[in-house]
Amino acid sequence: PDPRACLLKHAFGLFREPCGTEGARALGLASLRVPADEPQVGLIRLLVDPAFRGLGIGRLLIEHLEACAQHEGLACLKARTWSANVAMLALARRTGFRVRRLFGDEPVLLVRTLGSKALLNAGSRQSKAAELQAR
Repeated sequence: PDPRACLLKHAFGLFREPCGTEGARALGLASLRVPADEPQVGLIRLLVDPAFRGLGIGRLLIEHLEACAQHEGLACLKARTWSANVAMLALARRTGFRVRRLFGDEPVLLVRTLGSKALLNAGSRQSKAAELQAR
């Protein structure tokens, strides 16, 4: 098999219900793929409509991707973005991703290890509560 081939495991989105004569509008879309040559890795894609950024949609999509990845038994999530995509870099950092490469306009690799209590549900009430209990 082609080592670059990926199996699409999950794809989903958040949509605003139609109002009046408007059609449904995608607020955010996400997908989780598993590469043939890295079966323990989930490659994610994420898109949030610029008009709806800052409302927690990206975080919600990432949390759902994490749940899907854990269900699939994956060890980590990876994403790529551009260094100029400040919004995605900030969201990735807030949700526990590490920036692995940052070279000008080259793609940036974002990596998040799953299974570590320090990274799971980063920023959520559940992880904060668990952190406080561990002290």
